[in-house]
Formats: sequence, C-alpha cells, structure tokens
Amino acid sequence: MPPSPTVISTLKWQFIVPGEGLQLCDRAANQLVVFRSQWRPATAPANPAGGTVIDIEARAAVTALIEALSSVGILGFVNA
Repeated sequence: MPPSPTVISTLKWQFIVPGEGLQLCDRAANQLVVFRSQWRPATAPANPAGGTVIDIEARAAVTALIEALSSVGILGFVNA
C-alpha cells in the first residue's frame, strides 16, 4: 500500500499523518485506497453464482456494476 501522503510546502516535502477515511489514488494499482487504521483497497465481490433461484437479469446487472466500478478504479480485482 502507499506510504503516508506527502505535500510540497514552501519548496520542501512534508509528510502528513493520514486520518481515518482519507482516500488516495494508488497509481501503481490504478485504484482508490482508503485509510482505516491502515491503507486498504476496495476489492470487488465475486460475481453472482449458485442459489436456488436464478435471476439472469439481476446477475447481469450486478456483474455490470462490478465491472464498471472496477474499470474506473474504485474496486480492485474480482474475488473468485
């Protein structure tokens, strides 16, 4: 995960302590990370599968939502 954020102030680097809920873009992973006692990326849930009632339209909508959030870097890799 990324180190503490830095800012440039009067031509020198200053490290700041992250507060709970601070969000950053991790360029290496190309996704957002949030600070909750440590840096944590959002990970995508597994695509819907199984169950006794299969709703194809709902599964397609959930899968599309996961893919859309992943494509813009909000969610990371899909958990299998």
